[in-house]
Amino acid sequence: SFTFEIKFLFALFLIAGALLPDIDNPNTTLGRKHKHISNMTAHRGILHAIWIPLIAFLLAFRMDGPLLLIKAPLMGLAVGYFSHIIADTATLVG
Repeated sequence: SFTFEIKFLFALFLIAGALLPDIDNPNTTLGRKHKHISNMTAHRGILHAIWIPLIAFLLAFRMDGPLLLIKAPLMGLAVGYFSHIIADTATLVG
């Protein structure tokens, strides 16, 4: 059974993962707050690569036991990031 803390970490990082890919877009809140990143990268460029959530998922998949406090955020990040990339395929602008 997952504790409240584990579920909370998963949900928090899922939200972060869903928002993080658009840090490369200067028209988003994250992009405006981190102009150095949005100025260096193209929107839907390297930060929209499938390997980012894949690496997070593979790292999380290998963890168990006391590492569950790390596994839950990594899984949440991977799911959120992947869902963002999938959702972007449905739009031209993103």
